[in-house]
Amino acid sequence: MPLEPTFFDLVVIDEASQCDIPSALPLLFRAISVVIIGDPKQSRHISAIPPRRDREPLHKHDLAEASPSVSPVESKAATSGRIKSSHPEAGFS
Repeated sequence: MPLEPTFFDLVVIDEASQCDIPSALPLLFRAISVVIIGDPKQSRHISAIPPRRDREPLHKHDLAEASPSVSPVESKAATSGRIKSSHPEAGFS
């Protein structure tokens, strides 16, 4: 599947709290419109990858020093800002 903007007309992410940001970003990049569904009573995302294993590709490709350590809350805020600026027509608040 090509990594091209506007590849999908619509992307729907249900149970949004169960979707991690790295998995969602390629979908959001390809979407013309996005619907993200979730509620505050959902459980938080549970990653099946231990943090040490999650960092292995960074070390393998000598990117560990270039990759800042960011908390999940900061990551979500940064991602939200990029989505807002990339797709202002979506009406994110």
